[in-house]
Amino acid sequence: RAENLRKTLEDLQFNDGEKQIRLTASFGIATYPHHAQNIDDLLSRADQALYLSKQSGRNKVTTWQ
Repeated sequence: RAENLRKTLEDLQFNDGEKQIRLTASFGIATYPHHAQNIDDLLSRADQALYLSKQSGRNKVTTWQ
């Protein structure tokens, strides 16, 4: 679902009258209980996955490993 949303945002095009504006999005994914046993760890791992998406080029979906 995150990849579908990322792709939908990437395909949108806006025009402010002078230039074309494009959107990108990066997502970090972590799941319970596979990646974490409590909410704090789950959010931390999703956040770390998000930073990995950004560090590796942005406009990506990254799942915590």
